[in-house]
Amino acid sequence: MPRIAVKAKAPFGIGVVFAYASEPNKFYYRELIPKTKRYRYKLIKNANTIESALSLCIEAYNELKICDNRENREAATSKRNQQIGTEELLSKEYSRPIPERQKSRTIKNCVSDFLIEEQNKVEFGLIDQNTQANKKNALEKCLIPYLESIKIYKTNHLKIDSFSEYQNWRVAANSTQKLEITCFKDFIENYCRRNGLLANKIIIEQIQPVFANTDNKFDANPPLISKVNFSNIFQELMARKQESIGYDNHRGWYFCMLFYRWCKIAVASGLKPNIELNKLRWCDTKRLKTGLAKGSDKHLRQEWITKIQTREKRAGKQRTIQVIGADTEILEWRKEQQKYIERYCPEVIVNERTLMFGNPYNNMNQYSYSRFSREWLMMMSKIVDRLEPCSFKKRNYTLYSLRSTYICNSLLQGNSIIATAKDAGISISACESYYNKLDLITGRKSKAEVDNAQAKSASNRFTSYLSSS
Repeated sequence: MPRIAVKAKAPFGIGVVFAYASEPNKFYYRELIPKTKRYRYKLIKNANTIESALSLCIEAYNELKICDNRENREAATSKRNQQIGTEELLSKEYSRPIPERQKSRTIKNCVSDFLIEEQNKVEFGLIDQNTQANKKNALEKCLIPYLESIKIYKTNHLKIDSFSEYQNWRVAANSTQKLEITCFKDFIENYCRRNGLLANKIIIEQIQPVFANTDNKFDANPPLISKVNFSNIFQELMARKQESIGYDNHRGWYFCMLFYRWCKIAVASGLKPNIELNKLRWCDTKRLKTGLAKGSDKHLRQEWITKIQTREKRAGKQRTIQVIGADTEILEWRKEQQKYIERYCPEVIVNERTLMFGNPYNNMNQYSYSRFSREWLMMMSKIVDRLEPCSFKKRNYTLYSLRSTYICNSLLQGNSIIATAKDAGISISACESYYNKLDLITGRKSKAEVDNAQAKSASNRFTSYLSSS
């Protein structure tokens, strides 16, 4: 054994620092391996004297610990791999395959978490607050009670026919049921399916609720406003506009003026009330010349039409409408709005990108749709006794009836269903389903009936000619 020249105990009693007689300038750190009678050594770098070796021996001690830990991990990994290999071999030979466990949660908890996600989308501006409110109302007040009524409490209990009786269970308008079922589909698709909470063998397209349209439910569309009722409605709108001039609160006067022009432009253009008309900007309208026509004084006057470009935000579809009869209303409304703002809101700036029906007391943002609905109901309550009963059963006129009147008038004027559907921004199938009953309701004769009547008349004339000859 080599002879030791110098030796000293390391600080904290962790080991020994020494140097061999053959190499007196090289110092080593030595410690006993636990549970053995063997030692491990480590050269102390940059140590020339025993004092420097004692001060630098901590680094050698740490390096030995790192190597020891690495060796222990490698040994443990090797042992674990051997154990796993043995277990796999035994499972293949002696055990049966364990089926995958189906994830499942209660419907109530899933709805709660889904609504929290939707509220976060509202805060980041991805969806509107009204959209989140509609989903909350549909899921908490309709989905959960309905599923509990048919003994479904967890997500993996949903089946293909789970929603087959919903339309019979839910007593509500056709449009309300459609909105609720749309919310159900969103919840099933974007939460239950995304988190793997549905049954393994279920197909998402089969479990989603389907809205079954029937002939009776097509009549749920707001009815056509007849000429007499149309006249009564706009007489009342004009009267309310004139009465509002004396209001102490001039904001009510502004809205009465706005609402009158809003209704006139709505029935002339057929724009969707809340989605398109309330978002219409001044730059979206353009005047176009059509030609000269005789006026009431028999003088030739220039006629104008209005070209409106609108884009539905949700669907991203843009369409162009050429409107006859809205030019005067738009010009008059611009004068009235400008005069009011100059008088009461001079700090408000109106430019071409400003909303046509904006609120000057809210940075020209749009009014809430409920404000228009309340004004319509107040107006209709005053003239309900003067209205003729409509041919569409006992259903009340709504704001959407203005759009329906535009579509119906287009068909009654002889325009094709294709052209009418394109101008209204709806599909041809929807136009046929909802509005193709005008022949029966209004008494207008279809093209086939006209052709048959003409052929029958010609046959009678020919028969009478033969008998006379």
